[in-house]
Amino acid sequence: MKTMYRAIAICALVAAATTSARAGSVPDEVTFTARLLNQGAPFAGSVTLKVDLFDKASEGTSLWTETLNATASDGLVAVRLGQQMSLGKAVELGARYLEVTVNGTVLSPRLAIGSAPYALRAEHANNAAAVGGVPADQLQRRIKGSCPSGESVRAIGEDGAVSCAGLSVATERIEAQAAGTVDVTTAAPRALCALTTVQSWADYGLCRLSPQTDGRWTLRATNAYCVASCF
Repeated sequence: MKTMYRAIAICALVAAATTSARAGSVPDEVTFTARLLNQGAPFAGSVTLKVDLFDKASEGTSLWTETLNATASDGLVAVRLGQQMSLGKAVELGARYLEVTVNGTVLSPRLAIGSAPYALRAEHANNAAAVGGVPADQLQRRIKGSCPSGESVRAIGEDGAVSCAGLSVATERIEAQAAGTVDVTTAAPRALCALTTVQSWADYGLCRLSPQTDGRWTLRATNAYCVASCF
């Protein structure tokens, strides 16, 4: 029997690994199909397959392993990998090589697997490394909540919750004018500022209000006379 297994190890032809379909979600198993030959003839009978995933074509440490019993018919044997242990962590970005052991005999060389199993990684992308180049820990969560009448949003927390505060009774008026560009900032944080006067001295005059990170507002005048009322 030992000689037969050596013959299988030398003559084994392994087909491509393809992901198994499961409606409504990313599949978490992979169908592995192989053709086993014994001295040139298709092998038939029970076999124990041990499958390991490596990140190198030779040597290295197994990243994932699974042992399955199967029956070869006319040389063909098929098993579903991922039944006992999830493949998710093992198929993260990087080259992967499949090593197959048949009834204790390691087949050589290892098999470079294609892109299909990498779709499994989508199941584990809940905390993506980056979105549009922005790290996940810097993304703002969905904004939730609202402010009652007479109050306005003053801050948005990391969890998306809003903090509210009443509109200031006192009104601050800021004005800026320049034959060029000048910035004027409110003395205190304000919930809202609105332009009340805009007079341009040229075709390209501009008045612009911008909120600052500390809650204050800045009025920029470019070749214009600008007035804003803040609450």
